[in-house]
Amino acid sequence: MKIGIFGKSGSGKTTVANFFAEKGFYRIDLDDIGRNVLKKYPSVLEDISKTFGSSFIVDGELQRRKLADHVFKSKESVDKLNGIFFKYIKAEFLIEIKKSKDIVAEGAVLVELGIDKHFDRIIYVFTKEQTAVDRLMKRDGISERSALDRLSAQEKYDSVPSDIRIETNDSELSLKRKMNKLFKELKIYDRRK
Repeated sequence: MKIGIFGKSGSGKTTVANFFAEKGFYRIDLDDIGRNVLKKYPSVLEDISKTFGSSFIVDGELQRRKLADHVFKSKESVDKLNGIFFKYIKAEFLIEIKKSKDIVAEGAVLVELGIDKHFDRIIYVFTKEQTAVDRLMKRDGISERSALDRLSAQEKYDSVPSDIRIETNDSELSLKRKMNKLFKELKIYDRRK
């Protein structure tokens, strides 16, 4: 079975994906693929420099936080950055998905990449805005304003169709119960046995 998980930054996608990984699913993190694209395809840095300016690259390294702070302030900038990365992320994803029959892939951009047709089920993970802001500030060490800008740039995800919706506002125990119920409904058992 192939499961795709998407949602806004800080929604809890990774936590939900980890429940599948614990059942033996091969986990694909689209954010990790995006980071590796920078190493594998040097032309990406050149494209970023041409599009956004050389100030986002120091000693050959992308200043991710600085670029994110700049990009997430406008939809046009987000679209430009996605235009640079998406073809590479999609190509790498198509290699990764062949590694197992049981896959869980997660990433905010999963549906935008146009890879949703590769999944048996699409799960949308969501949480209260303030919860997402708090998680982003803690995880990424960013300001509240930067977190809100990121979430604002991802508003469209709320209206994207999905097969399953999982809210992650509650405790980990509550989420675990939700996931166990979902596993029973989907007839997902431990693949490692």
